[in-house]
Amino acid sequence: MVKKHGIGQRREGESPLPKYIDNPELRDPAAVRKLFVGVEDLLAGTDRLSHAEEVRLFKVLQASAYKLNHVTGSGKRVVAGRAKWHGWYIRIFDRIANANIGLVYEMRRRTRFTSADREDLLSEGFWALCQALGSFDPWKGYRFSTYACTSILRRFMLLVKNETRRKDRVATDWDWLDQPISIQPVLSTDGALLRDRLAMALRGNTPDLTPIERFVIEQRFFQPNTARKNTLESVGRLIKVSKERVRQIQVSALGKIREALVGDPVAATALDLDFAT
Repeated sequence: MVKKHGIGQRREGESPLPKYIDNPELRDPAAVRKLFVGVEDLLAGTDRLSHAEEVRLFKVLQASAYKLNHVTGSGKRVVAGRAKWHGWYIRIFDRIANANIGLVYEMRRRTRFTSADREDLLSEGFWALCQALGSFDPWKGYRFSTYACTSILRRFMLLVKNETRRKDRVATDWDWLDQPISIQPVLSTDGALLRDRLAMALRGNTPDLTPIERFVIEQRFFQPNTARKNTLESVGRLIKVSKERVRQIQVSALGKIREALVGDPVAATALDLDFAT
C-alpha cells in the first residue's frame, strides 16, 4: 500500500514529504543499510538500467522516502536528517527518470493521438512518468516500463478527452480537432502484467466471484494454448447459455474485479482497454 506522509510532522511553509510504499523491508534497519551498499555506482551511470538495477534503485527510493518521513529529534538534527534523505531521494528519482524518459517519446510515437498537440502530449507524458516513479511498488515483481507506459497512456487519453470537451463548449474552426484518434494496441505486448494481477486475484478469489463467473473469465482471458481469446458465443456453448447471457456474466465479473483492484493505478484502466470486448 502507498502510505501518506504525516502532515503533522511538517512545519508551516515546508514542502510536503513524499509518499512511500509501506513494506516490512523498510522497517528493518539492517535490510535498509544493505540496500544502500554500492548505490553510488548505479547513480554514477547514465545508461539504461537492467531490471535488477531498477528494482534496487526503486527500493532505495522508497527507503529514502520512508526515512525522510521518520526523522526524529529536534532542531538542527531534524534539519540535517531531512536534508540527507531528501538528497538521496532526489538523486535516485532523477537517475531513474533519466533512464526511462524515452518511454514518453515511444508512447507518443506508438499511440498516434492525431487530435492532440505533440508538445502537450510530451508534457502530460513527463508528468505521468514522474507520478509513476513515486507510486511504483518494486516488491510486486513486474517491470516499471509496463507500469509507466500504462500511466502515460491514461494521461494521453485524459488530455484528448479534455480537448474534445473544450471543443464541444467553445465554437472553433480548428479542423485538426475533427481528425480521428488512432490508438495502436499498446497493451497487446504488456498485457502479461494485467493478466498476472488478475491471475493472482483469481487464485485467492479476491473479487468473490461465483463459480460460473470465474469459469467465464478463465475461458475468455486465460487460455494459454490459443492466440485469441474465446468468443462470447463459444463460451456460451460450453455452459449452454446465450451469447448475451455470457456477456452479462462477464460484465458482472469484471465489475467485481475492478472493485477488488480499486487501489491499483494500472489495472482499472487496463481492464477497460484490454478486456472490454
